[in-house]
Amino acid sequence: MASAKDEDDGGFTAWIEELPGCVSDGATEPEALDNLAEAFRGVTDETRSVMQQRQPSAAAAARFRDGEMNVPKRDRSSVVPEG
Repeated sequence: MASAKDEDDGGFTAWIEELPGCVSDGATEPEALDNLAEAFRGVTDETRSVMQQRQPSAAAAARFRDGEMNVPKRDRSSVVPEG
């Protein structure tokens, strides 16, 4: 949810509480909210870019699925008692 506040020194500040750092301002409330929408698009575009960089390639996903990539199992000897 977007919020806007009339500043004592003039202008408005707008922010999205659920998205820390997504804040903007403007001379009027509509301008502040328009600027906030632009800031939101910037945050979501950057998040999308970072998430795409973290996604495995289709070839790597296929190798993992087909068992060609071995993922080592964790050594549980120090966690599970023997016996």
